[in-house]
Amino acid sequence: SALHPRAGGVETGQADFMIGLFKSEDRAVFMDFSKSFMSVHTNLYVQQDMDIEAIEQLPADVVVGVIKDDFAASFFQSRYPNIKVQQFPSPKTILKDAMADKIKAFALDFPNAVVLMAEHNSLEEFKNLKTLYTEKLRAGVAKGNKDLLKKINKGLAAMPQKDVQALYNKWGIAPKPFILQ
Repeated sequence: SALHPRAGGVETGQADFMIGLFKSEDRAVFMDFSKSFMSVHTNLYVQQDMDIEAIEQLPADVVVGVIKDDFAASFFQSRYPNIKVQQFPSPKTILKDAMADKIKAFALDFPNAVVLMAEHNSLEEFKNLKTLYTEKLRAGVAKGNKDLLKKINKGLAAMPQKDVQALYNKWGIAPKPFILQ
């Protein structure tokens, strides 16, 4: 996920599981995934003064900052191969370069972006140009660790709806509305 792109701790055996991951083909080589517990939007943010309204209008010389080895890097490569992407070690380094005017655009998941921009008083400096994708967050365990995966899924299934709502509220994300029948 945006929270830990390579899930290296599980891959190397240093961790039994990681939470807050996007499921990907790369990770599926060494991980099994839990059921999802929430969804997160990843957005393309651009400087507020850029006079564009669509990703297709992004000037050719604009570089988009993404987290190193993050899902966003492969997303741009497959969906927007003509857009230049620069990989950064963390969301904080992306925002630092964006605030220093070294990059004019970046892709981050909504919660990280808003928290970082608020911490740096830069909410007014960038606008959300486009929601690139919405992915489900999951836990990941070492490939074949079915016992641990079963425990995690059981715990997720037992989470009271109010706790799920609290997660969404903490991250400032509106969950899907409940539909009464």
